[in-house]
Amino acid sequence: MTYSELKPIVKNLIKRSMARQKRKIVPVALNEMNMKPDIKIFRGFRGVGKTTALLQVIGSSTENCFYFSADWPQVRRKSLYDFTVDVLKEGFNYIFIDEIHTYPSWEVEIKAIVDQFPDTKIFASGSAPVVFTGDRREKIYDLSPLDFSEFLYLKYKEDISPILAGDPDEWMDEGRSIASTASFHPRIEGWFKEYYHIGGFPVCIEYSFDDTLEAIFSAIKISLEKDAVSFLKISSPKILAMEKLLYFIATSPPGEMSITSMCKNLGVSKDSIYEIISALENMKIIRQLKPHGGGSKLVRGESKLLFAHPNFRTAICKKLGIPADIGSIREELALFGLAKRGYHIFTLKGLKKSPDYMIKKGNTEMVIEIGGESKNRKQLEGFDNAILVRDSQLIRLLLI
Repeated sequence: MTYSELKPIVKNLIKRSMARQKRKIVPVALNEMNMKPDIKIFRGFRGVGKTTALLQVIGSSTENCFYFSADWPQVRRKSLYDFTVDVLKEGFNYIFIDEIHTYPSWEVEIKAIVDQFPDTKIFASGSAPVVFTGDRREKIYDLSPLDFSEFLYLKYKEDISPILAGDPDEWMDEGRSIASTASFHPRIEGWFKEYYHIGGFPVCIEYSFDDTLEAIFSAIKISLEKDAVSFLKISSPKILAMEKLLYFIATSPPGEMSITSMCKNLGVSKDSIYEIISALENMKIIRQLKPHGGGSKLVRGESKLLFAHPNFRTAICKKLGIPADIGSIREELALFGLAKRGYHIFTLKGLKKSPDYMIKKGNTEMVIEIGGESKNRKQLEGFDNAILVRDSQLIRLLLI
């Protein structure tokens, strides 16, 4: 029977996952297990911890759960629909399906299952974010790389949440010195440097520094060579152009990217450049920032391209044998933290003195300049609501 054949395998996977610290998404998913919609999807880049999170939800639940991967041979010998129905007949109501993106007609079949078995709840995950667009019948959980506090908790078992119980906007306080971050922990600065190089991916918990970077680079390559080809139908010449663009971003200081210049350097058309940028953004590898404003400024303005997390930059630079630019890393850290807090981020154009970004959330609107501890406020002169984000603020931004 399906259950008896796979029970020891699944039990061992759950046991191994429960030996690790839980990701923040686990209690959220547990709390929403019985809520609508009946299909819930864990979406994120390769290696951010989706499988472990799925297994930890099962291991922490009192519900009747069963886990399998859509690429297991036992599943491939049948259809996904037939295999899941067999599991349901064993008395399970909560089905957790990993690597579901590897099964061609997964969406049609799991919707048929919840239609025909109304008491069934399906949790699914996959390593190709572009596959999961979401609709009214699906709840999407976006798993991003670890933030700094989650990295500390998972790798060093340091829970600093009691210290963070104060003002969530404390990161805006420019009066804080880098030395004041020792109030969190004497080793916080060293851990922070480790985090911005490799700490966004859970593999860093068990792998060495160099092996972690190799694993991140390998995940990028697989995403381009498999996901972009299989799911986005991108041709081989464009895949090569995608690689070149990533190398270009990794070795360039932050700045607006000229589409014309990129066409010339990469040897592809403007349409291809736009397609490549969109694909890399949907694959959660890069972040595209549009100019602030509307009309022609928004439509005609050049975008700014950075990595979705600085670990991507470090991994690519390591492969190229060059150091990653710390200024670019700071900007990517700040953008990652601001996006996690729900800010909309824009570049600023058409000004004599242009701070790095305009950020908005609700009724809050401000400009920010990002830099090291020696950075001054020159770029912010003349702006009423402006913040200089140094390393001390960055640490707080990424912790809270």
